[in-house]
Amino acid sequence: MRLFSSLLLIILLFAAPAFATAQFSELLEYNGKPERMFTVPLESYFSAEHPKPDMFRGPMCTACWRGYVGKWKIMDGYLHLVSLHQCCSQSPKEFPLDGVNPEWKSPVKATWFSGTLRIVQGKMLRYTHMGFQSVYERDLLIEVKEGKVVGEKVIDNVKEEPKHEKIAGQLMDPASILVYHTDIVCNAELPNPMSAELRDFDKEAALWDENPGRVKVAKDIAAAILQNVSIGADMHALDFGCGTGLITLQLQPLVKSITGMDSSRGMLDILQSKVTRLKLTNVTTQFLDPESGDTLGGNYNLVVSSMTLHHIRDIPALLSQFFSCLAPGGQLCMADLDRDEGRFHEHNTGVFHFGFDRNDLSSLLTDAGFQDVRVSTAAEIAKPTASGEMRTFTVFLMTARKPE
Repeated sequence: MRLFSSLLLIILLFAAPAFATAQFSELLEYNGKPERMFTVPLESYFSAEHPKPDMFRGPMCTACWRGYVGKWKIMDGYLHLVSLHQCCSQSPKEFPLDGVNPEWKSPVKATWFSGTLRIVQGKMLRYTHMGFQSVYERDLLIEVKEGKVVGEKVIDNVKEEPKHEKIAGQLMDPASILVYHTDIVCNAELPNPMSAELRDFDKEAALWDENPGRVKVAKDIAAAILQNVSIGADMHALDFGCGTGLITLQLQPLVKSITGMDSSRGMLDILQSKVTRLKLTNVTTQFLDPESGDTLGGNYNLVVSSMTLHHIRDIPALLSQFFSCLAPGGQLCMADLDRDEGRFHEHNTGVFHFGFDRNDLSSLLTDAGFQDVRVSTAAEIAKPTASGEMRTFTVFLMTARKPE
């Protein structure tokens, strides 16, 4: 018991840096249905005899420390590895299974794995920004011995929320505990339910800019704004939902002043630290929380908002505030997701719209008093689908003008 405790302590100490961000799930096909799997069977294959391939080393992000996405299937009573995919890339590719073992051809019977597969089902009850610690309505625990399914158990978390560390200690050997905690990547394309619970962006702020895909999308959106809107050195601009300032700081050199506004103080703190470090004199930050009834003020020539609208409950009310705070002739630029059926986010905490229909949003802008409404595609984001293939989500840029 002492040896087990010591080994667990060593595992947790060395793996702790990887727990700072919630991880994408693996995908398991079980009884003909795609399921999210919060276990990483392939990690237990790697050893001194079978070292982890270099192909998994990049590109990487904090939501996928492991470097790959695994698709699995239970058939004929055994767990099988079907395919592996790149993660944290704008153009994900499939990894060859023979890059792990020259003899592997899909599907590969996972005879090396013994432990418990944790399948999460139903709505999310509690989001934790760390590893696989989020809690869903049900946990389906599938016990596996040398690849063979030997039993299963369902835990109803609505009645009693489990202590996952305790479950891990009871059902997994030390190697499986490392697998259980280090997590894995695969944006299973299952329709996630919307959640009225607000997403805690404060907890995500410190590592927000470490996602290279997120940074690239911000650059693409900023480029689209510059292509579609005339920006002058005498303009006062507002970046609504600025986050850490990925868009704000790209517009800053081009305008007289710009205000970064957000409902997350953590995000604003990161932006302010950048402003201080760069010694910028034309950037200010402002906290505003629409959920608490805060409303926009000021007088701007340009208002931009990137990937924020889907977190706003009342879109017509926000558009009315945009219209009021714009000077006559002022311009509005909004970038967000096209319809995504709730499949874009790993979890939909704080998501109130599964993307937008371009025509519907254009009509809302017209109803709010805007003119010259135009729309184009600003960016594309590729993510794994439930079938193991890649789905491309599109981000539109919609521009409009307040009459003179």
